[in-house]
Amino acid sequence: MKTERKLFKAERRAIALAFVVVALGCALDAAVARAGTYEVAVCHDPATGLTAPTDGISFPTTGALAAAGVYEGCGGGGYLFATLDGVATHGAADQAAWVFQAPAGTTIAGAQVFRAFSVAPSAPDADPIDVLEALAPDGAASVLDQCAQVLGCSASGSGPATPFAASDELAFGGLTNVAAIEGTAGCGGGLDCAAGGGAACPELGGDPCLAGNHLYGMVVTLEDDTAPTPVSVSGALVTPGVLAGVANVSFDATDSGSGLYSAAIDVDGTQVTSGLLGAGGGHCVPLDAPGPGGVLRFGWTVPCPLAGGGTLSLDTSVLHDGTHQVAVTVTDAAGNTATVWSGAIETENAPQGGVPAISGVAQAGQTLLAAPGSWSPQASGYAYQWESCDAAGAQCAPIPGATAAAYTVTRADAYGQLEVAVTAADAEGSTSAVSAPTGVVLDADGYTAPPRGPL
Repeated sequence: MKTERKLFKAERRAIALAFVVVALGCALDAAVARAGTYEVAVCHDPATGLTAPTDGISFPTTGALAAAGVYEGCGGGGYLFATLDGVATHGAADQAAWVFQAPAGTTIAGAQVFRAFSVAPSAPDADPIDVLEALAPDGAASVLDQCAQVLGCSASGSGPATPFAASDELAFGGLTNVAAIEGTAGCGGGLDCAAGGGAACPELGGDPCLAGNHLYGMVVTLEDDTAPTPVSVSGALVTPGVLAGVANVSFDATDSGSGLYSAAIDVDGTQVTSGLLGAGGGHCVPLDAPGPGGVLRFGWTVPCPLAGGGTLSLDTSVLHDGTHQVAVTVTDAAGNTATVWSGAIETENAPQGGVPAISGVAQAGQTLLAAPGSWSPQASGYAYQWESCDAAGAQCAPIPGATAAAYTVTRADAYGQLEVAVTAADAEGSTSAVSAPTGVVLDADGYTAPPRGPL
């Protein structure tokens, strides 16, 4: 039997390799904690039981009545299948397979597989067989699980009514140099398999299965150890000078493997802001909460964009004034992080931006009121200083004692203009701004200039 199995393997590998197709998928919250791995759910996500895409799967077949594909769209009771139809005799070259291919830049580090095998009785030298294998980049295969009469197995796993039963589950960790996982249904021993089959396969329209390899769901752990490459960094945050208020940083980046997921700004060793880089057509959204070690699970082999950019904003007003060490980073879906920019920034965030205004009638005997305007950050207090100006609004000078928000216009102010300087202060310091002038101040009789005497 060792010789027969070896012959079967050599023939089957030659056939399968001619049909394997590499299928790639379409190409942001807290950073991923564990660098270098992410997960892809296939057909169903066992954590939730929900339908998952079949991205990365191909279905090579050879021979008549060898079938492979997706049954019922992987919905309730649906699955992937590779099947030999038992209504006909099958030769040794007949084979059906489903193949999951790791995308470029990644390898398969582990897999959680929910499967069921069924094989019909046959002569020992022409035995139907179901096999689950790990394939190296050069096509070399390692058997992970198999079922054949000659191996003392006619069925393993349960039916699609209980797709996540304990008997269906296989777990493989610590895989190395694995580029694909393949499930096949075929004939062993180099001879024909006689027609027959003790079970009916729904995907065959009720025909008997000679060999049926059903995959209800699979979670593949992909290893991606290449960090993104950031380029074209710009913005106020990375420009020399004293910063106040909101400062932005923009950048572009490329990645291989999992794609660009998120970006973040750290200040003095603590993350203060982060954001997702792109929806990736909706693919860059994890199916579940992060797993152990922060590993993210997606429905697509390349879940996030391989090229793109983003803009992050840092509100420097929440920092104390002075020098801070800042790092801007970009992280891919596998948790690999690259530094976009790092360096020291200087902040000065006494209140900024206020525009004082004066309300009331500028006439001798009337009271004017100063509004301080809106300042950022909000000031803890305001100080006022009223000033008198000439008729053109120039040559302004402080009015002694006029330091309240309200000011009663005097006869001495007539025929000139008034303005108010407001000083906004907080714990970080103070900043002053001056209002627009009032226009010419009227005297008590409403004149803008002294009345002329008789000629």
